[in-house]
Amino acid sequence: MDGKDGDVPPRRRPIDEIAYKLVRPQQKRFWQLRYIDPETGNLVQHSTERTDRRGAERVAARFIDALVGGILNREYGWPQFRQRYEREHVNSLAAKSREGWKTAANTFQSMMNPQSVQEITSTMISQFATRLRESGRSAETTKTYLTRIRAALRWAASVDLIRDDQIPKFRMPKRAKGASKLARSRPIVGEELDRLLAAAVKVRPASADAWRRFLRGLWHSSLRLEELLDLSWDAGESLWLDIHEGMPFIRILAEGEKAHQDRVQPITPEFWALCCETHESERHGRVFPLPARKGPQMTPKAAGRVISAIGRKANVRTDPSTGKCATSHDIGRRAFATRMGDVLTLAQLQDWMRHESPQTTANYYHLPTAMQLAARVWARHLGDPLGDPTPMGGDGLADADQRK
Repeated sequence: MDGKDGDVPPRRRPIDEIAYKLVRPQQKRFWQLRYIDPETGNLVQHSTERTDRRGAERVAARFIDALVGGILNREYGWPQFRQRYEREHVNSLAAKSREGWKTAANTFQSMMNPQSVQEITSTMISQFATRLRESGRSAETTKTYLTRIRAALRWAASVDLIRDDQIPKFRMPKRAKGASKLARSRPIVGEELDRLLAAAVKVRPASADAWRRFLRGLWHSSLRLEELLDLSWDAGESLWLDIHEGMPFIRILAEGEKAHQDRVQPITPEFWALCCETHESERHGRVFPLPARKGPQMTPKAAGRVISAIGRKANVRTDPSTGKCATSHDIGRRAFATRMGDVLTLAQLQDWMRHESPQTTANYYHLPTAMQLAARVWARHLGDPLGDPTPMGGDGLADADQRK
Protein backbone atom coordinates (compact mmCIF):
# COMPACT_ATOMS: atom_id res chain seq x y z
CA MET A 1 0.00 0.00 0.00
CA ASP A 2 1.17 3.58 -0.60
CA GLY A 3 0.35 4.88 2.88
CA LYS A 4 -2.30 7.40 1.77
CA ASP A 5 -5.45 7.97 3.79
CA GLY A 6 -8.43 5.97 2.60
CA ASP A 7 -11.84 7.52 2.01
CA VAL A 8 -14.60 5.92 4.07
CA PRO A 9 -17.92 5.50 2.20
CA PRO A 10 -21.01 7.17 3.71
CA ARG A 11 -22.58 5.17 6.53
CA ARG A 12 -26.27 4.55 6.81
CA ARG A 13 -26.58 6.34 10.18
CA PRO A 14 -26.53 10.09 9.44
CA ILE A 15 -26.71 11.17 13.08
CA ASP A 16 -24.81 10.48 16.29
CA GLU A 17 -21.63 9.83 14.31
CA ILE A 18 -18.02 10.22 15.33
CA ALA A 19 -15.81 11.58 12.58
CA TYR A 20 -13.07 9.08 11.70
CA LYS A 21 -10.82 7.96 8.89
CA LEU A 22 -8.68 4.96 7.97
CA VAL A 23 -4.95 5.35 7.43
CA ARG A 24 -2.18 2.96 6.51
CA PRO A 25 1.11 4.30 7.90
CA GLN A 26 4.18 2.91 6.21
CA GLN A 27 5.58 1.55 9.45
CA LYS A 28 2.33 -0.24 10.38
CA ARG A 29 1.19 -3.62 9.11
CA PHE A 30 -2.55 -3.08 9.70
CA TRP A 31 -4.94 -0.33 8.73
CA GLN A 32 -5.39 2.16 11.57
CA LEU A 33 -8.65 3.82 12.65
CA ARG A 34 -8.24 7.42 13.76
CA TYR A 35 -11.01 9.43 15.46
CA ILE A 36 -11.56 12.28 17.91
CA ASP A 37 -12.74 11.08 21.31
CA PRO A 38 -15.97 13.07 21.91
CA GLU A 39 -15.43 13.14 25.68
CA THR A 40 -11.78 14.16 25.84
CA GLY A 41 -11.31 15.82 22.46
CA ASN A 42 -8.10 13.83 21.95
CA LEU A 43 -7.02 12.14 18.72
CA VAL A 44 -7.16 8.36 19.16
CA GLN A 45 -5.65 5.69 16.91
CA HIS A 46 -6.93 2.12 16.98
CA SER A 47 -5.65 -0.85 14.95
CA THR A 48 -8.23 -2.74 12.87
CA GLU A 49 -5.84 -5.75 12.69
CA ARG A 50 -6.73 -6.08 9.03
CA THR A 51 -4.39 -5.70 6.09
CA ASP A 52 -7.13 -5.43 3.46
CA ARG A 53 -9.00 -2.16 3.02
CA ARG A 54 -12.51 -3.61 2.76
CA GLY A 55 -12.11 -5.71 5.90
CA ALA A 56 -10.70 -2.70 7.76
CA GLU A 57 -13.75 -0.64 6.79
CA ARG A 58 -16.10 -3.26 8.23
CA VAL A 59 -14.12 -3.44 11.49
CA ALA A 60 -14.01 0.37 11.73
CA ALA A 61 -17.78 0.72 11.19
CA ARG A 62 -18.57 -1.87 13.89
CA PHE A 63 -16.11 -0.24 16.30
CA ILE A 64 -17.54 3.26 15.79
CA ASP A 65 -21.12 1.97 16.17
CA ALA A 66 -20.20 0.34 19.47
CA LEU A 67 -18.37 3.48 20.59
CA VAL A 68 -21.29 5.77 19.74
CA GLY A 69 -23.77 3.49 21.48
CA GLY A 70 -21.64 3.32 24.58
CA ILE A 71 -21.24 7.08 24.77
CA LEU A 72 -24.87 7.91 24.18
CA ASN A 73 -26.09 5.32 26.65
CA ARG A 74 -23.65 6.40 29.34
CA GLU A 75 -24.85 8.69 32.10
CA TYR A 76 -22.94 11.97 31.98
CA GLY A 77 -23.00 13.63 35.39
CA TRP A 78 -24.43 17.15 35.71
CA PRO A 79 -21.36 18.52 37.60
CA GLN A 80 -19.02 17.07 34.95
CA PHE A 81 -21.20 18.50 32.20
CA ARG A 82 -21.17 21.97 33.76
CA GLN A 83 -17.39 21.94 34.01
CA ARG A 84 -16.97 20.88 30.40
CA TYR A 85 -19.65 23.25 29.04
CA GLU A 86 -18.17 26.21 30.88
CA ARG A 87 -14.63 25.34 29.86
CA GLU A 88 -15.34 24.67 26.18
CA HIS A 89 -18.16 27.12 25.46
CA VAL A 90 -19.25 29.54 28.20
CA ASN A 91 -15.76 30.93 28.79
CA SER A 92 -15.74 32.26 25.22
CA LEU A 93 -18.86 34.37 25.85
CA ALA A 94 -19.12 37.93 27.14
CA ALA A 95 -18.85 38.45 30.89
CA LYS A 96 -22.55 39.18 31.29
CA SER A 97 -23.48 36.00 29.40
CA ARG A 98 -21.14 33.96 31.58
CA GLU A 99 -22.70 35.41 34.71
CA GLY A 100 -26.20 34.79 33.32
CA TRP A 101 -25.46 31.13 32.64
CA LYS A 102 -24.06 30.56 36.12
CA THR A 103 -27.13 32.17 37.72
CA ALA A 104 -29.51 30.05 35.63
CA ALA A 105 -27.51 26.86 36.19
CA ASN A 106 -27.22 27.41 39.95
CA THR A 107 -30.97 28.05 40.22
CA PHE A 108 -31.76 24.97 38.12
CA GLN A 109 -29.39 22.86 40.21
CA SER A 110 -30.81 24.04 43.54
CA MET A 111 -34.44 23.57 42.48
CA MET A 112 -34.22 20.35 40.45
CA ASN A 113 -30.94 18.69 41.58
CA PRO A 114 -30.26 16.80 38.31
CA GLN A 115 -27.79 13.95 38.58
CA SER A 116 -27.01 13.64 34.87
CA VAL A 117 -27.65 15.37 31.57
CA GLN A 118 -29.76 12.45 30.35
CA GLU A 119 -32.06 12.91 33.34
CA ILE A 120 -33.15 16.37 32.16
CA THR A 121 -36.47 15.77 30.39
CA SER A 122 -39.35 17.91 29.20
CA THR A 123 -41.17 17.06 32.44
CA MET A 124 -38.27 18.31 34.56
CA ILE A 125 -38.08 21.55 32.57
CA SER A 126 -41.84 22.09 32.97
CA GLN A 127 -41.54 21.54 36.73
CA PHE A 128 -38.61 23.96 36.84
CA ALA A 129 -40.69 26.66 35.12
CA THR A 130 -43.52 26.09 37.60
CA ARG A 131 -41.19 26.40 40.59
CA LEU A 132 -39.72 29.59 39.17
CA ARG A 133 -43.19 31.13 38.92
CA GLU A 134 -44.12 29.94 42.42
CA SER A 135 -40.94 31.51 43.79
CA GLY A 136 -42.01 34.89 42.43
CA ARG A 137 -39.77 35.07 39.35
CA SER A 138 -41.21 37.10 36.51
CA ALA A 139 -42.13 35.63 33.14
CA GLU A 140 -39.11 37.34 31.59
CA THR A 141 -36.74 35.86 34.19
CA THR A 142 -38.26 32.41 33.71
CA LYS A 143 -37.87 32.71 29.95
CA THR A 144 -34.24 33.75 30.31
CA TYR A 145 -33.41 30.81 32.57
CA LEU A 146 -35.12 28.31 30.26
CA THR A 147 -33.35 29.76 27.23
CA ARG A 148 -29.94 29.29 28.84
CA ILE A 149 -30.69 25.72 29.94
CA ARG A 150 -31.96 24.82 26.46
CA ALA A 151 -28.85 26.29 24.85
CA ALA A 152 -26.68 24.16 27.13
CA LEU A 153 -28.59 20.98 26.22
CA ARG A 154 -28.33 21.76 22.52
CA TRP A 155 -24.60 22.09 22.98
CA ALA A 156 -24.57 18.71 24.76
CA ALA A 157 -26.20 17.17 21.69
CA SER A 158 -23.73 18.89 19.37
CA VAL A 159 -20.83 17.14 21.12
CA ASP A 160 -22.63 13.76 21.29
CA LEU A 161 -23.29 13.73 25.04
CA ILE A 162 -27.00 13.20 24.31
CA ARG A 163 -28.99 12.43 21.18
CA ASP A 164 -30.85 15.14 19.32
CA ASP A 165 -34.16 13.52 20.28
CA GLN A 166 -33.16 13.78 23.96
CA ILE A 167 -33.21 17.58 23.92
CA PRO A 168 -36.31 18.49 25.98
CA LYS A 169 -39.14 20.13 24.07
CA PHE A 170 -41.04 22.85 25.92
CA ARG A 171 -42.80 26.14 25.33
CA MET A 172 -41.42 29.41 26.53
CA PRO A 173 -43.67 31.42 28.88
CA LYS A 174 -45.51 34.24 27.16
CA ARG A 175 -46.04 37.74 28.41
CA ALA A 176 -49.42 38.07 30.08
CA LYS A 177 -52.05 39.78 27.93
CA GLY A 178 -52.22 43.46 28.61
CA ALA A 179 -48.82 43.53 30.32
CA SER A 180 -47.24 46.96 30.20
CA LYS A 181 -44.15 47.68 28.15
CA LEU A 182 -43.51 50.80 30.19
CA ALA A 183 -41.02 50.94 33.02
CA ARG A 184 -42.57 50.00 36.34
CA SER A 185 -39.86 51.65 38.42
CA ARG A 186 -39.54 55.41 38.45
CA PRO A 187 -36.38 57.51 38.43
CA ILE A 188 -35.26 59.03 41.70
CA VAL A 189 -35.15 62.79 42.29
CA GLY A 190 -32.47 65.01 43.82
CA GLU A 191 -33.87 64.91 47.36
CA GLU A 192 -33.85 61.12 47.26
CA LEU A 193 -30.25 61.08 46.07
CA ASP A 194 -29.34 63.08 49.18
CA ARG A 195 -31.05 60.45 51.33
CA LEU A 196 -29.15 57.67 49.55
CA LEU A 197 -25.85 59.45 50.07
CA ALA A 198 -26.64 59.85 53.78
CA ALA A 199 -27.61 56.18 54.09
CA ALA A 200 -24.38 54.91 52.48
CA VAL A 201 -22.46 55.26 55.75
CA LYS A 202 -25.01 53.08 57.53
CA VAL A 203 -24.64 50.26 55.01
CA ARG A 204 -20.92 50.57 54.27
CA PRO A 205 -19.35 52.54 57.14
CA ALA A 206 -15.77 51.61 56.30
CA SER A 207 -16.00 52.69 52.65
CA ALA A 208 -18.83 55.23 52.70
CA ASP A 209 -16.86 57.87 50.76
CA ALA A 210 -16.19 55.48 47.87
CA TRP A 211 -19.83 54.45 47.75
CA ARG A 212 -21.11 58.03 47.87
CA ARG A 213 -18.80 58.91 44.98
CA PHE A 214 -20.01 55.87 43.04
CA LEU A 215 -23.66 56.84 43.57
CA ARG A 216 -22.91 60.33 42.32
CA GLY A 217 -21.18 58.75 39.33
CA LEU A 218 -24.36 56.86 38.49
CA TRP A 219 -26.45 60.02 38.92
CA HIS A 220 -24.28 62.18 36.65
CA SER A 221 -23.68 59.58 33.92
CA SER A 222 -25.74 57.45 31.60
CA LEU A 223 -23.51 54.44 32.25
CA ARG A 224 -24.80 51.07 33.29
CA LEU A 225 -23.63 49.65 36.62
CA GLU A 226 -21.10 47.29 35.06
CA GLU A 227 -19.84 50.06 32.77
CA LEU A 228 -19.16 52.47 35.61
CA LEU A 229 -17.31 49.70 37.44
CA ASP A 230 -15.17 49.03 34.34
CA LEU A 231 -14.43 52.69 33.55
CA SER A 232 -10.66 53.22 33.57
CA TRP A 233 -8.12 55.99 33.27
CA ASP A 234 -5.89 53.68 31.24
CA ALA A 235 -6.12 53.89 27.44
CA GLY A 236 -6.95 50.63 25.72
CA GLU A 237 -9.21 49.24 28.43
CA SER A 238 -12.78 48.22 27.56
CA LEU A 239 -13.99 51.66 28.75
CA TRP A 240 -11.60 54.53 29.29
CA LEU A 241 -11.65 58.31 29.59
CA ASP A 242 -10.14 60.13 26.65
CA ILE A 243 -9.79 63.77 25.65
CA HIS A 244 -10.15 64.79 22.03
CA GLU A 245 -9.73 68.42 20.99
CA GLY A 246 -10.13 69.50 24.61
CA MET A 247 -13.42 67.62 25.08
CA PRO A 248 -13.60 64.60 27.42
CA PHE A 249 -15.28 61.43 26.15
CA ILE A 250 -15.56 57.79 27.10
CA ARG A 251 -14.23 55.37 24.52
CA ILE A 252 -15.99 52.00 24.66
CA LEU A 253 -14.63 48.91 22.95
CA ALA A 254 -17.08 46.36 21.56
CA GLU A 255 -16.27 43.81 24.27
CA GLY A 256 -17.27 46.30 26.98
CA GLU A 257 -20.59 47.36 25.46
CA LYS A 258 -24.00 45.70 25.58
CA ALA A 259 -24.56 45.93 21.82
CA HIS A 260 -20.97 44.79 21.10
CA GLN A 261 -20.07 47.92 19.12
CA ASP A 262 -17.19 50.33 19.44
CA ARG A 263 -18.55 53.63 20.75
CA VAL A 264 -17.55 57.16 21.67
CA GLN A 265 -19.78 58.18 24.58
CA PRO A 266 -20.26 61.86 25.47
CA ILE A 267 -20.30 62.86 29.12
CA THR A 268 -21.65 65.83 31.06
CA PRO A 269 -19.50 68.54 32.67
CA GLU A 270 -20.77 67.40 36.08
CA PHE A 271 -19.57 63.85 35.49
CA TRP A 272 -16.17 65.06 34.25
CA ALA A 273 -15.79 67.27 37.32
CA LEU A 274 -16.58 64.29 39.52
CA CYS A 275 -13.91 62.21 37.77
CA CYS A 276 -11.38 65.01 38.13
CA GLU A 277 -11.71 64.92 41.90
CA THR A 278 -8.97 62.31 41.53
CA HIS A 279 -5.55 63.98 41.55
CA GLU A 280 -3.69 63.80 38.25
CA SER A 281 -0.90 61.75 39.82
CA GLU A 282 -3.42 59.07 40.80
CA ARG A 283 -5.29 58.83 37.50
CA HIS A 284 -4.64 55.22 36.66
CA GLY A 285 -6.71 52.07 37.05
CA ARG A 286 -10.42 52.30 37.82
CA VAL A 287 -12.04 55.73 37.88
CA PHE A 288 -14.55 54.58 40.53
CA PRO A 289 -12.77 51.88 42.54
CA LEU A 290 -14.84 49.64 44.79
CA PRO A 291 -12.32 47.05 46.02
CA ALA A 292 -13.71 43.60 46.77
CA ARG A 293 -12.55 41.08 49.36
CA LYS A 294 -11.14 39.04 46.50
CA GLY A 295 -9.98 41.04 43.53
CA PRO A 296 -9.27 44.69 42.75
CA GLN A 297 -12.86 45.58 41.81
CA MET A 298 -16.27 44.44 43.04
CA THR A 299 -18.45 42.48 40.63
CA PRO A 300 -21.61 44.11 39.22
CA LYS A 301 -23.78 41.60 41.06
CA ALA A 302 -22.18 42.34 44.42
CA ALA A 303 -22.24 46.10 43.85
CA GLY A 304 -25.91 45.91 42.85
CA ARG A 305 -26.75 44.20 46.13
CA VAL A 306 -25.02 46.93 48.13
CA ILE A 307 -26.84 49.70 46.23
CA SER A 308 -30.17 47.96 46.78
CA ALA A 309 -29.37 47.74 50.50
CA ILE A 310 -28.64 51.49 50.52
CA GLY A 311 -31.97 52.10 48.77
CA ARG A 312 -33.81 50.11 51.43
CA LYS A 313 -31.98 51.85 54.27
CA ALA A 314 -32.88 55.26 52.79
CA ASN A 315 -36.46 54.03 52.18
CA VAL A 316 -36.45 55.31 48.60
CA ARG A 317 -39.22 53.27 46.98
CA THR A 318 -39.35 53.39 43.19
CA ASP A 319 -42.07 50.81 42.55
CA PRO A 320 -45.05 51.12 44.92
CA SER A 321 -46.77 48.06 43.41
CA THR A 322 -43.99 45.76 44.60
CA GLY A 323 -42.35 47.88 47.30
CA LYS A 324 -39.03 47.75 45.44
CA CYS A 325 -36.50 50.34 46.55
CA ALA A 326 -34.03 52.28 44.44
CA THR A 327 -31.60 50.29 42.33
CA SER A 328 -28.56 51.35 40.34
CA HIS A 329 -30.73 51.70 37.22
CA ASP A 330 -33.21 53.99 38.99
CA ILE A 331 -30.37 56.12 40.35
CA GLY A 332 -28.34 56.16 37.14
CA ARG A 333 -29.67 55.70 33.62
CA ARG A 334 -33.35 56.18 34.42
CA ALA A 335 -32.89 59.40 36.44
CA PHE A 336 -30.25 60.74 34.05
CA ALA A 337 -32.39 60.23 30.94
CA THR A 338 -35.42 61.81 32.59
CA ARG A 339 -33.46 64.96 33.42
CA MET A 340 -31.87 65.09 29.97
CA GLY A 341 -35.30 64.76 28.38
CA ASP A 342 -35.73 68.47 28.98
CA VAL A 343 -32.45 69.26 27.19
CA LEU A 344 -32.25 66.81 24.27
CA THR A 345 -34.73 65.70 21.65
CA LEU A 346 -35.91 62.11 21.70
CA ALA A 347 -33.60 61.23 18.80
CA GLN A 348 -30.62 62.88 20.52
CA LEU A 349 -31.43 61.15 23.80
CA GLN A 350 -31.66 57.81 21.99
CA ASP A 351 -28.12 58.30 20.66
CA TRP A 352 -26.81 59.36 24.06
CA MET A 353 -28.38 56.35 25.81
CA ARG A 354 -27.16 54.00 23.03
CA HIS A 355 -30.58 52.52 22.39
CA GLU A 356 -31.22 50.68 19.16
CA SER A 357 -34.83 51.81 19.02
CA PRO A 358 -36.31 55.22 19.94
CA GLN A 359 -39.28 53.33 21.34
CA THR A 360 -37.05 51.94 24.09
CA THR A 361 -36.01 55.46 25.03
CA ALA A 362 -39.59 56.72 24.94
CA ASN A 363 -41.08 53.83 26.92
CA TYR A 364 -38.49 53.37 29.62
CA TYR A 365 -36.60 56.64 30.02
CA HIS A 366 -38.09 59.62 28.20
CA LEU A 367 -40.75 61.77 29.87
CA PRO A 368 -44.04 60.24 28.65
CA THR A 369 -46.51 62.36 26.72
CA ALA A 370 -49.15 61.87 29.41
CA MET A 371 -46.86 63.46 31.99
CA GLN A 372 -46.17 66.43 29.74
CA LEU A 373 -49.88 67.00 29.16
CA ALA A 374 -50.64 66.67 32.86
CA ALA A 375 -47.91 69.19 33.74
CA ARG A 376 -49.39 71.72 31.30
CA VAL A 377 -52.91 71.31 32.70
CA TRP A 378 -51.76 71.51 36.31
CA ALA A 379 -49.67 74.59 35.52
CA ARG A 380 -52.90 76.32 34.45
CA HIS A 381 -54.66 75.09 37.54
CA LEU A 382 -51.97 76.55 39.79
CA GLY A 383 -51.86 79.84 37.91
CA ASP A 384 -48.41 79.25 36.40
CA PRO A 385 -47.56 82.39 34.38
CA LEU A 386 -46.19 80.11 31.63
CA GLY A 387 -49.63 78.57 31.20
CA ASP A 388 -53.17 79.87 31.15
CA PRO A 389 -53.54 81.78 34.46
CA THR A 390 -57.26 81.04 34.58
CA PRO A 391 -57.81 78.59 37.45
CA MET A 392 -59.58 75.40 36.48
CA GLY A 393 -61.41 74.81 39.73
CA GLY A 394 -64.99 73.86 40.37
CA ASP A 395 -66.33 76.57 38.02
CA GLY A 396 -63.65 76.20 35.40
CA LEU A 397 -65.80 74.22 32.99
CA ALA A 398 -68.71 76.67 33.35
CA ASP A 399 -66.39 79.58 32.65
CA ALA A 400 -65.08 77.79 29.61
CA ASP A 401 -68.64 77.27 28.36
CA GLN A 402 -69.37 80.96 28.78
CA ARG A 403 -66.27 81.90 26.75
CA LYS A 404 -67.42 79.82 23.74
